[in-house]
Amino acid sequence: MTGMGPLQAGDGRRSDRVRADVITPELALGQGELAVVEVEVTNVDEVIRSYKVDVLGLDPDWIRVDATMLDLFPGERRTVPISFQLPADFPAGRRAIAIEISEPGVTGAAAVVVEAVLSVAPIDGIGLTAEPATVECGRTGTFVVTVVNTGNTTLDLAVSAQDPERAVTVAFDPPRNRLHPGERCVVQATGTGRRPWFGMPAIRVLDVRATAGATEAISAIAFMQRPRISRRVITMVGLLAVVTLFAFVILKSFSDVAALSEENAALIKTSMGEDEALGERIAPASVAGQVTSTTGGGIDGVAVELYEQDNPVLPAFATVTDAEGNFRFGGLGEGAYLLRFQVAGFGEIWYPAGETFADAEPVEVAAGAAVADLIISLDGRPGAVGGVVLGADVADAVVTVQLPAAIIEGSDVDPVPAVVATMAVDASGMFLLPDLPTPATYEVQVAKPGYATELRTLSLGPGEQRDDLQVLLRKGDGVLSGTIVDTAGTPLGGAAITATDGAAQTQTRSLSGDETNGLFELRDLATPATYTITVTAPGYFDQTVTLTLEAEQQRDDLTIVMTADRGSLAGHVTAPDGTPLGGVTITVGGADFERTTESLSVGDVGAWYLEGLPVPGTYTVTFRGEDRQTQALSVDLVAGPEARRTGIDAVLGRANASISGIVADSDDRPVSGVQITLERSGVTRTTISSDAPLGAYGFDRVPPGAYTLTFRRAGSTAQTLLIDLRAGETVTAPRIQLEEQARITGVFTRDDVGEAGVGVTIYTQSGYPGSAVRTTITGAGGVFRVEALDAPETYIVEFQVPAGGPPVGSETVFLRPGEAVNVEFDL
Repeated sequence: MTGMGPLQAGDGRRSDRVRADVITPELALGQGELAVVEVEVTNVDEVIRSYKVDVLGLDPDWIRVDATMLDLFPGERRTVPISFQLPADFPAGRRAIAIEISEPGVTGAAAVVVEAVLSVAPIDGIGLTAEPATVECGRTGTFVVTVVNTGNTTLDLAVSAQDPERAVTVAFDPPRNRLHPGERCVVQATGTGRRPWFGMPAIRVLDVRATAGATEAISAIAFMQRPRISRRVITMVGLLAVVTLFAFVILKSFSDVAALSEENAALIKTSMGEDEALGERIAPASVAGQVTSTTGGGIDGVAVELYEQDNPVLPAFATVTDAEGNFRFGGLGEGAYLLRFQVAGFGEIWYPAGETFADAEPVEVAAGAAVADLIISLDGRPGAVGGVVLGADVADAVVTVQLPAAIIEGSDVDPVPAVVATMAVDASGMFLLPDLPTPATYEVQVAKPGYATELRTLSLGPGEQRDDLQVLLRKGDGVLSGTIVDTAGTPLGGAAITATDGAAQTQTRSLSGDETNGLFELRDLATPATYTITVTAPGYFDQTVTLTLEAEQQRDDLTIVMTADRGSLAGHVTAPDGTPLGGVTITVGGADFERTTESLSVGDVGAWYLEGLPVPGTYTVTFRGEDRQTQALSVDLVAGPEARRTGIDAVLGRANASISGIVADSDDRPVSGVQITLERSGVTRTTISSDAPLGAYGFDRVPPGAYTLTFRRAGSTAQTLLIDLRAGETVTAPRIQLEEQARITGVFTRDDVGEAGVGVTIYTQSGYPGSAVRTTITGAGGVFRVEALDAPETYIVEFQVPAGGPPVGSETVFLRPGEAVNVEFDL
């Protein structure tokens, strides 16, 4: 058996089931261009085959295969276009792409792999920014240059800067950089130039350049150097002289004149900032936070004023909050500030919770610091809900204002509305419920035994007063009851049921219990009316039913079927011989979903089950086992009974192969100690033939592929066997026979008489006389024998009398593999 040679771009590849050819083996494409490789797939088998086309080695988002699955009749051929669109930063050069044609789900089917080469043209690109845009300094100023490699090749970049007058010298650290595609670097630049002595600042425009070969990017900054002595200083010096002269005339005391001069000089120095280091600036401070309502959420449009602590009359800054209630003041100096917040419906508050300026706490702001995350909660002014209950008999009807259960933070599985206020109305039906927290969303419920419960939902803004609510109280003589079940007919307890006719709403839940599970009843429904019944339950899709109740009608025959919004998959994993396989990893993946489990290793071995899968959905089920072929199945889950699917079984053949055999000698007798090497590119395994059973050898868990088996033992010619292993295959190699091992025999005689006890030492010619290969002593009749010598080799046979004594002579022998050479030495 022989294996295939190395793949070459454009080569056709075939197995006993399929042949694949690349029509366009190499394509050149530019940045962002679309390239199409055509692969021709031919069914060379005698039956209809289904093939899958996969591209290996690239991100799937860059690839589009027009037909990933092909069903071909015997002899049918089809061309599959494969489109490639590589990202703009894909590295330039030639990239080999492997295209695999396989038969999914077919045990033992060998995949065929062909190659195409994508040649990506090199594109150089540089992005450059220099910050800050204006550098204000004295003699020396610094700025930062950021360079980005926007192309697809590696660039050696140099950064430089120059002004037209050549007055500024710029040094860069580092001056050169090597950037890979998409990589960026930050370079610190230091500009140095002569600054003027007097007058206006010197402003020079620096052209900053990043170059790599012929590619260049340019940016510009303004390099502004202040004069050593500004015009303001000269003016102030003149004024100082005038003031000094005037003081000299007015004041009689020279000491007073000197003191006044010193104070003026100090004042001028401070006002001109001469005590600060040139180029040194302190970043402004800021204050930020959020205004929220005590009933939840940020408040939009709150007027926020910031006062200096010693001036509470006029605000230093003012702003309003955004839609989330956020505000921010920037450009602040060091100091203590007060904050006032006011908005219609909420009133006014001084930070953190004061009613007046005297109650405010200052916010301390350090120089250059950012005070953030200030949280201010405002209470909305109390609101009210009022109106009238209409009907023939409204006395003793109860009006309740409550927060809906759905919006109560921390609600449990079975939440109930939170009652805020309640009252009973008299025969007039008038009601008013004041002092309600705002802003908030409320449910207004009107209930009376024997009448339909009416429910209205309304939202109150900050301080809003509603007195226009009208509720019609209708006779409730209708009843709806029945059972909530799933698609298998199993009753469901705890389902939420809501019935509404557009004017009123009634809610209940299905019962939980052995005998009452799934039962529900809606009483006191107004008739005649058409109701929409909505049922919700965790793990199920919402179900809506519309029906009509005639006057005084009571129905108890409703059965509402809930469809699960989660499904399950189950099956078994076995080997090809039917043996159950435990410990196999099963991964179920879908859109934004992935779950993993394992097949059982005890009990129902090989069984697996996974639930909680969103439906509808298409899932890929992948089976992976140690030393087993990976198998993938596509499964659709649809709402209804098909949401729980069984029989998702997999048969996993062995992923690797095994090989065994026997090594014998030339007389076909098994021999031990032979070194056997199994190898191919990237895989090398070695063993020796065993003593029991004699001559046997074997390799397990060998990856599929074409291998070379080499048999070696000292003194025999190595033998090689080519073998092709397929996944799951157990191969018995042909019996190998090795020739006899090379050996040297002979006799030592003295005066034609064989002499025992003579030392015999054998050296290689290159190792003589330092390192002996073998030693022995002649036996009776002077006979000796040395076996298993490496060959071909030239040996020197040396004799010592007595053994271990001085040499008395030697012979040179050339030994071939399997050869026996006889040496006769007479002293």
